[in-house]
Amino acid sequence: MGIITNSMGISYTGYPGGSTTREFSRIISAAVVNQGFRNRLLSNPEEAVASGFNGERFNLQEEDHDLLRSIQAGTLAEFAMKLASHQDSYKRRRL
Repeated sequence: MGIITNSMGISYTGYPGGSTTREFSRIISAAVVNQGFRNRLLSNPEEAVASGFNGERFNLQEEDHDLLRSIQAGTLAEFAMKLASHQDSYKRRRL
């Protein structure tokens, strides 16, 4: 593993195309720094993610896309809470 810095200047440890958690963190980070992306994420998460951000693509599995389609939120905080809740539920089911 190494340190990776994306075009938004956000660094993380891992491999390119790595874990779902990292990709969801990248999506939330993009929404925090860009109001247009945030608005698209809240109104149509699937379209926002498919469009990418700042020339970068998000690497998600099909079940991740299903999760995004299921989230309905009016604010980024609500979106992030629902996303985290779904991830926690998924992790518990895998144990």
